[in-house]
Amino acid sequence: MVQAIADSDVLVIAAVEEAAAGAGLSLVLGCDLVVAGASSRFAMSHVRVGLSPDAGGNWWAAHHMPRQAAAELLLEGTGWPVSRMHALGLVNEITTDGHALEAALSLAAQFQLRSPHAVARIKALLRGARNGSDLMAQRQAKKESFLDCLAHADSGEAISAFLEKRAPRFQPPGD
Repeated sequence: MVQAIADSDVLVIAAVEEAAAGAGLSLVLGCDLVVAGASSRFAMSHVRVGLSPDAGGNWWAAHHMPRQAAAELLLEGTGWPVSRMHALGLVNEITTDGHALEAALSLAAQFQLRSPHAVARIKALLRGARNGSDLMAQRQAKKESFLDCLAHADSGEAISAFLEKRAPRFQPPGD
């Protein structure tokens, strides 16, 4: 499941209430956006029971956090409050407890006004950058992505919608 989230062309949003620990935190770190309740905690406690992280936890931590923060999270094993995850940019929005799912669904509704094709291309560019492509390779990939998006029907629909002062009606993902 972690790999499916990482490779997904559609936006994946996590809603966390109370806690995300172990493999659950790995899943959260794999998501594109994260909404969490104000008292949520995040932990990789494997070290406390003599294990190393599973479900890609060490990979996600190493790719999303400064090295020292990743080491602290993985080696300390005690967990962090949502405020710390937010400060590191790992949680996008903090809600009142009990409202994370509602906020995540609201966020998802906002993204329905974005081109699924462009979202998929942007996610591919982010994956390429995260996986170590150099600046020149990233610039070439960005150029190809831009031209692909420009030629896609969603671009024409967005321009028409803007000129007609209406919401765009994009093609479903995969079309």
